[in-house]
Amino acid sequence: TGGKVFQWSVSGAVNSRGMASDNFDGTYTILVGSSNVIGAYQFEVKRGGNDILGSPFVLNNLPGDMNIFSSSVDMSHTLNFRVGEIRTVTVQAKDSARNPISFGGEYFRAELINAESGASLILVKDRGDGSYTLDIQSVLSGNFQLRVTLSNIVVGGQIYSFSIFPGALSTSTSVVSGTGLSNSRAGTVTRVTVVP
Repeated sequence: TGGKVFQWSVSGAVNSRGMASDNFDGTYTILVGSSNVIGAYQFEVKRGGNDILGSPFVLNNLPGDMNIFSSSVDMSHTLNFRVGEIRTVTVQAKDSARNPISFGGEYFRAELINAESGASLILVKDRGDGSYTLDIQSVLSGNFQLRVTLSNIVVGGQIYSFSIFPGALSTSTSVVSGTGLSNSRAGTVTRVTVVP
């Protein structure tokens, strides 16, 4: 047994080739290093220039294990954020090569932090496809931070800062108050307060 020569090749986004190692027991071992590029690869095993039975095969290179430091938080929807609006932030679980994970099951935690109002928890929804969403809505304007964690480790190693600006004035939601609405005195200043 043994002594035969088998060639192998992998083609796709990354190509490689080599020879099978003889185990000297009638079997041969092929070690194919995994690429960081996910996708389908064609794997061929040949002897004497001819494909062996079943060759070529399709290898699906899937994402690796989730890596908290490679995962990301998309804050792009928080630009020009105004009081009362709802903005969705997306967390994308990724492997160490920054490939998106394609399944859910992680338990992320999100906190919205403001110097005046403190911290509040925000529900993080698992979309089942490796992405997670959270909706932010505030009744206060000011500077905020968003901290997203998994097992108390900050996603991507970053706490995100953003601003929420006062809401647009609306005639249907603005309120006017004050004693000057019903009575005023001649020759004096009357004070009325408008709350948008």
